[in-house]
Amino acid sequence: MEQRERFYAQMRLIRRTEQTFFDLYERGLMAGTVHTSIGQEACAAGVVNALDRARDVIFSSHRAHGHFLAYSDEVDGLVAELLGRAGGIVGGVGGTQHLHIRNLYTNGVQGGI
Repeated sequence: MEQRERFYAQMRLIRRTEQTFFDLYERGLMAGTVHTSIGQEACAAGVVNALDRARDVIFSSHRAHGHFLAYSDEVDGLVAELLGRAGGIVGGVGGTQHLHIRNLYTNGVQGGI
């Protein structure tokens, strides 16, 4: 897959997933809050694809779903996490703001990174 096709596929995945999260939140199916990265899809795809995934470490903010989805193929784990399920990427306890997978870490505390 060419770079532009990969970027577009990632941006589309991010947008569709974020729209789904927002819909679930609006319907009261998610506890707490949700901070989507709608409108920031290109930034996530561009930044993550410029990194050496084996060496570089990513620290992201409370709007990290886009970075996560560009970095990982663990969509089901992210959905489970935001729904508070044990099968989530951090056991369903991190929620929308505190994610971790391999070299990607997020923190919902502004200024805490």
